[in-house]
Amino acid sequence: MGDNVKLFVYGVSASCPKSVLEREFDRYGRVSDVFITGKGYAFITMEKQDEAEDAIDALNGKKIDGQDAKVELAVSVWLSV
Repeated sequence: MGDNVKLFVYGVSASCPKSVLEREFDRYGRVSDVFITGKGYAFITMEKQDEAEDAIDALNGKKIDGQDAKVELAVSVWLSV
């Protein structure tokens, strides 16, 4: 089992097929999940940290499905009450 690294991808059209994102990111390593929010962004889960970093380096600022994409590590925010 890998690191399961989640990436945040901004600039994703609601009509972008999951298969397009999976194909783009799969070039750099194994993709275990693709979630498109329909609000202009998506989350991609990759199995290994180094592969996720390769995907960020290669795809950040590039066009994906005709849109300029911003790719970075997703940040979890935990709030305590």
